[in-house]
Order: sequence, then C-alpha cells, then structure tokens
Amino acid sequence: MAMHKILLYCISSILLLACGDSSDTKKPEVCFNTSIYNCPSSAFNDPFGISLIFAWYSGQCTEEVACTEEESSNDFPSGIITGDYIDALSGITQTTEQEPNNTFDDSLAFFMQQGATVAIRGSIDSATDLTDFVVFGSLSNDLHAVYVCREPGVCTLPFYQQENIYIELYDENRVLIGSTLNNLSPNGQSLSFTPTLGRAYYVSINAIETQGMPLNYELVVTD
Repeated sequence: MAMHKILLYCISSILLLACGDSSDTKKPEVCFNTSIYNCPSSAFNDPFGISLIFAWYSGQCTEEVACTEEESSNDFPSGIITGDYIDALSGITQTTEQEPNNTFDDSLAFFMQQGATVAIRGSIDSATDLTDFVVFGSLSNDLHAVYVCREPGVCTLPFYQQENIYIELYDENRVLIGSTLNNLSPNGQSLSFTPTLGRAYYVSINAIETQGMPLNYELVVTD
C-alpha cells in the first residue's frame, strides 16, 4: 500500500538525553523530537482533510520518531502540518461560515467525534447568496440529525418551520440522499441519516425566497 508522509512537531525542544549517552560529560545539546507519520496515499486525495483524519484515528498512520539537533525544514510532497492540525479540524463545536462556500468544492469542512454536535452560523439570501455548503465526516455510525434552528441561538423543537429555505444531504460522491424541498418534516427543517464510517457527507442550506434580505441561520449536525 502506497504511503505518504506528514510531519508533526511533537516537542519544540528538549535536552538531549535519549539521543546520546547519559554518562557523557559534554554540555547537553538541544534535541528536536520530530514524529513522521506515514499515511496511506488515499488519505491525501481528499482536499478537505477528512480522509486524513479517518486514517489518523483508525490507526492507518504509522509513526517514525527522530531526534535531531536542528528543527526539520524538509518539505514532503504532501506538505508539513503542525501538531494541532488534526485537533483543530476535529474539535469544532461552533463556527461561522466562510465565503466562498457556495459549491461542493468550497464547502466548510469539519470532523465529528462520537457524540459531538457542531453548529454553523451564517446567512443566505435569494438574490446574491443562494446556497452554503458544509462537508464533514464522523467517527460514529449512530443515527445523525441535521437541522436548522428556529432562529440562531434557539435550537429546541420545533426547528425552523418556514419553507423559504431547504436543506439537502449528499454522499461523498455528491449524490443527493435527502432533502426538505417540498418534504418538510413535522419537526421543521430537519433530516436524519446513519453515516458510514470513513465516508464524507455534504449538507447544503438553500434560499428559495428571502425577499432580497439576508436570512441568518444556525445549521446543526449532531450525533
């Protein structure tokens, strides 16, 4: 299986103990403890980083540890990432949309731990900003829900009830698997589904008619 490398700086610097003989009377040197993780090539085919996170948590990335006197400046073909990259992508619980996010390719990406709830705030309008996209993966294959809060900050039942917007759910191949267009649930703008581990899913929130005014929303994905 082809492997690519990613580089994480685990410790900025420590006194050189493991890299030399502890009985040496020389002045201690500085040691940069650098971990290199070899991950499957397929993990780098996803521009959003979701496949890389799945590979990381499922143990597909193997670690090599090196101790060097100088901080590494190598630039592997797949790039160098800092140690908090994975925590940042998988630690989102509340965020705000970032334009452009009007197409699949511009989707706001995040990764869900088991039992997580992620809320995204933004705005759409029927004149200039018809659609916002998010894309995510989950470490749980329990039943998930996607819904639009009644209003930002008010996310209890019933959810958003009006039909001037709708939400849609797509698989990683961008095939539609759920929509509230002409199919509003009794709870309002909401969908439920059971994700497959290792797969990414897209959600779009779409304006039908907002009378030329921005409609502020809070979109929630929950396990």
